[in-house]
Amino acid sequence: MRSLIKQIRWISLAIVILGAITFGVQNAAVVELKFMSYVFEFRRSGIVAISAVLGGFIGWMFGYTARR
Repeated sequence: MRSLIKQIRWISLAIVILGAITFGVQNAAVVELKFMSYVFEFRRSGIVAISAVLGGFIGWMFGYTARR
């Protein structure tokens, strides 16, 4: 039973990695971000990834403080 669960986890991880690679390749265009007088250039997929990580971290922090 444990080996079946491990296989499912590895297959799920492979699917997520392939999806992330596909997303990154399809969204490789460079976009400009302007903040006050600063201009930054990033790839679209990088912006989405950074936003997802920051959103997850902020959500985790709010959940952590609410549990305390």
